[in-house]
Amino acid sequence: MKNRMFVKEKYDGIELKFIRDDDIGSGGYGRILHAYWERENEAECVALKDILMYSDERIKFALNEVNVLNEVMEFPDEQRDHIITMHGSEEKTIGGNRHMYIILELGGIDLEVYYNKMRRNKDLVLLNILKCAARGLQQFHEIGIHLDIKAKNFVIPLDQDLNSPLKSCKLIDFSFSIITQQEPVEIELYGTNKYAPPEFINTKLATRKNDIFAFGVMTYKFLKAPNADNFSVNKRLLGNSRIDRVAKVCMEKEADNRPSVKALNDFLNGNCDRFISEQNEYGKLCEN
Repeated sequence: MKNRMFVKEKYDGIELKFIRDDDIGSGGYGRILHAYWERENEAECVALKDILMYSDERIKFALNEVNVLNEVMEFPDEQRDHIITMHGSEEKTIGGNRHMYIILELGGIDLEVYYNKMRRNKDLVLLNILKCAARGLQQFHEIGIHLDIKAKNFVIPLDQDLNSPLKSCKLIDFSFSIITQQEPVEIELYGTNKYAPPEFINTKLATRKNDIFAFGVMTYKFLKAPNADNFSVNKRLLGNSRIDRVAKVCMEKEADNRPSVKALNDFLNGNCDRFISEQNEYGKLCEN
């Protein structure tokens, strides 16, 4: 039986109230707790991420997530409004065990759950999802490579009305991410292997085009396997709709044939009509 007693703890100077064993989720090697931040005039709900650092790998990824989010938080709000907000972080040793505690903005359900809850206008819902996710990815590509792009790593606002158009979404989970302007970068591990492009499997080199490939796999999964945990990609099942074309061009075998995230955003928002790698010559070209 769970202990329902609230406790108060301070992390990075922020006092939180929460139930210690009442998890609301998990992600990036950590468990997520629902906590209350009692500020001067109101209490704000936040997510408290607790990463138990019992191995070199967990230590590496916990420290990396904090470092990446610290870099993100240097940007003005309007340049990171599709990336989750970090309020603070602190490493503590409890009972001889090292923990990293990260205080995050509390999001709602992830994009995969959101899409599967929707029953009407699925094409429009998916288009809005992809616009939102591409915006978050474009913001992150200003500073680095995410390396774990998938629907479960975007969350919608906590107050999103499921009967209204999607207001926003936030990119989360930066355990594998790299802050860099240089490409390619040699890495050891990839977030989710099913979303990794062929060049990474062969070379262990990462570029921003890795994230574009993963965006294509994510789009394919929405289209062809929205409820499946295990799925395989078969591009021959894709048609020529605007969203099908996004999936196909993002999953091009050659990285140079994939669009930049800028071109992807322009296409999804109707500012251009075709990608460089597509054979047709009609309409405005989406410039990288």
